[in-house]
Amino acid sequence: MHRHTTSLCHSATNRTLAVLCAAWLAAPAPSQAEQAACDREARADTSSLAHRLSSVALREHKLMGGALIDAGGGLIRQGFAEAEQDRAPESDRPTWQRVWNYWRSTRAGPPSAMAAHPSPAQLRAMLVDQPWSAVFIGHVMRQAGLDEREFRYSASHQDYVRAAFRSTETEERGDVTPYAYRACDLGVTAPRVGDLICFARDRDSREDTFHKLRQSLGARNVSMHCDLVVRRDSANIEAVGGNVVQSVTMRRLGLESDGSGRLWSAYFESEHTRRAREQAVSVAEGLAQAMLPDTYLNRKPWSVLLQLRGADSQLDSAGGKMRTAKLKLGALPPQE
Repeated sequence: MHRHTTSLCHSATNRTLAVLCAAWLAAPAPSQAEQAACDREARADTSSLAHRLSSVALREHKLMGGALIDAGGGLIRQGFAEAEQDRAPESDRPTWQRVWNYWRSTRAGPPSAMAAHPSPAQLRAMLVDQPWSAVFIGHVMRQAGLDEREFRYSASHQDYVRAAFRSTETEERGDVTPYAYRACDLGVTAPRVGDLICFARDRDSREDTFHKLRQSLGARNVSMHCDLVVRRDSANIEAVGGNVVQSVTMRRLGLESDGSGRLWSAYFESEHTRRAREQAVSVAEGLAQAMLPDTYLNRKPWSVLLQLRGADSQLDSAGGKMRTAKLKLGALPPQE
């Protein structure tokens, strides 16, 4: 992907394209050591922590109604919405209370209005207005046993993504990092169970590659979303995220057919854009889709893979030997 873009940039004659290419080429790329670590981990067996993360996310997905987006990007099953009183038969609380518990579990600090002991009706209304996808991820991490050294709990995805970039830099220097995730280029790294797949959204959706997002996160706030990979086989992955079509929703995503395990290029907004540029056509809606199949709800500016580190990924600062981080199961606040 990057080789094609570089070639196109070197031959660019259009002024606008030349400016865009200059920005792309100036963006920091992962070093060989960083990518080697990503490639090595992508081939490793699934860890017990990854299984715990998957189990927690799949349970929440079931209890929130099991919303599902198929590999073509269509919503084929609707789940319970965040403010509903309804519940799954197995759930011990209404749907809205499950979402409220994500805020409490994460301990990221709910919106100030929520701290004033509002009525259930007020709480339900406020939950609709507050993005909760990041606290869902935090809830999964907390339930799986990660502490604050191992994961940056926040109501904003950018905070734990930025922490992963910093831990990757620490790792490259040869220093110890307790952080559970490293930042990898999703375009060239195969996702596994326990990994997070991420993209910039809304006004920041133009940050549609690993390089551009890395640069932007170092300079300003970026609106983001991430889903947790919960299953994988030779042809597909399934990933679960919160606040996707107002529920906890699973995406089914196809992998490239070349056996690399990488995400199918048709899901990447940057790949649609690149192919349109290579054909010297506008990126207007309708033209890019003619070169790659449109994938609707799964077509996003995907860019960053947060790769779950294995037990052998952290160096012992004393003897230079590998060590395993000790994870303690975190206790949740009492339920209301």
